[in-house]
Amino acid sequence: MTKTKLKKISDKLFLKELSGESFLATKKEIVYYQITGDFLKVISVSSGRSIGTLYLNIYTNLITDPWCKIFSDYTIGNRFEYNPITKNKWISENAEVNEVEDILKDMLSYIKVQGLNKLNEIHDYQAYFVESYSVVNPKLFQLDLAISMCKLGKFDKAFWICDDLLNYLKSDTFLDSSKKEGMIKNVLGLQNAADKNDVDKLLNEWKNQSLEYISKF
Repeated sequence: MTKTKLKKISDKLFLKELSGESFLATKKEIVYYQITGDFLKVISVSSGRSIGTLYLNIYTNLITDPWCKIFSDYTIGNRFEYNPITKNKWISENAEVNEVEDILKDMLSYIKVQGLNKLNEIHDYQAYFVESYSVVNPKLFQLDLAISMCKLGKFDKAFWICDDLLNYLKSDTFLDSSKKEGMIKNVLGLQNAADKNDVDKLLNEWKNQSLEYISKF
């Protein structure tokens, strides 16, 4: 079975079941998304080395974050290789259409019972901040924290998060110099925003960049 065939089968099943939740499909990938305010809720299906080994990815991304590769990276979410409720493994030995359909239906059953509830737990910046802060390595996503602090009106905390992140970026010897320059520019832009209006203007600019990317994906 080709990836194109897998997407065709998946789109038929997932869009029928998720349309009531306002999920849309991307053009080429097996990715379904819902935009709620500044948050992108994603449900995607990926395959292993064999097209018959499938994984379910459920995550939430912040589309006001200019660093986030919103359809591949995430801070808050999970990747499943079996149904957490029934323990059914999502493996099709021969990748036959009926076998793959059964796997996708089992994925959907989990999504409807628990998956959507997990996505709905992240409904505002406070919830996003609390969940993000529990991630092991905060250096990987500190801009998320700074953005969240700004949206929660805690500008002093956002300033110091940005300050720590600038020191981290400047000392990093592995990042490409042009990429590092752009990241530092983002952090300084947020850190130097004078008030809520400046912050909102900057975040709306970053959000619009994300929306443009989403529209083409």
